[in-house]
Amino acid sequence: MDQLDADILRRTQFPSSLMEERPTYYSIAKSMKQNPSTVRNRISKMKESGVLKDIVAIPDPGILNMKRIAVLLSCDYKTSEAIISEMGRFRSLMGIHRAVHSTIGLIMEFMYREEEELESDLKALKEISETVQIMMKVDFAPRCSVKDGKRYMNILDRIIRDPMAGIDEISKDIGINRKTTAKRIRELTHERAFYFEPALSSYMNSYGMLFILTIPVPDEQKEIMKTMMTGIMGESFLLMKDQFSGMLTFLGHTQNMHEMNLVRESLKEKLGTDELEPIVAFDSTWQYSLSMQNGIREIMGLGKEISELPQDL
Repeated sequence: MDQLDADILRRTQFPSSLMEERPTYYSIAKSMKQNPSTVRNRISKMKESGVLKDIVAIPDPGILNMKRIAVLLSCDYKTSEAIISEMGRFRSLMGIHRAVHSTIGLIMEFMYREEEELESDLKALKEISETVQIMMKVDFAPRCSVKDGKRYMNILDRIIRDPMAGIDEISKDIGINRKTTAKRIRELTHERAFYFEPALSSYMNSYGMLFILTIPVPDEQKEIMKTMMTGIMGESFLLMKDQFSGMLTFLGHTQNMHEMNLVRESLKEKLGTDELEPIVAFDSTWQYSLSMQNGIREIMGLGKEISELPQDL
């Protein structure tokens, strides 16, 4: 794997400061001034070599009235390995990040409709290890403001099945003209109706860092903080809220620990305080759940709804 591979991988993550539009072979190539066939071949070779497992498109929970939550676990390495090896047991699990430089062992992301689905998965977690402790449960604030979700379901379903597909491929497959397809994809992209995550092999520890930062500010200042974080990081963060403490929580992505510390120092300067909760850092190697990926259309109710939708919406 060389620098070109690494630069391509970073552009498969969306939204990010590197990509303003949905990552496809063409859009990634355009942003790097490369040939689309070069990007396609590089991604294929990374998959063949095992460096890249897949590129996963995850829908925003707001578009289908679902909930998304991150659960931070305190556990030792042996327990974290046991949990990762049993990922198929968790019906609503999206994926797992392993923590570094922290007493917290894992962050698990779930998407579900009913609380019973999450409780069932948390019960399965305790069955794997009784010693694991839940340190934080943070809700992801939905980004997508699209209300008429069914209007977009056939396109969203197609993107989930093949995240890198171009407009022509999607248009032909769903039977809607190219102009309408392109317009709706732009709307979904602009409204952040989905995000892309590269699922990498476990040894790809140099890919980047995720961090979680809790900030003790009241809800009425949420939009101010969101604007501030956007100014520092662009769109490379998600706004959440810790269910236990009620504090605002930001999940961000940087390329290394140095960049992460620069973000923290910038925030301290803008807030005029040193009283920031410690940053919890995670290796951004994402172990995605096969059960979630294989069943995501069923979980979202897409399969049935797509077949019932008129193709000329």
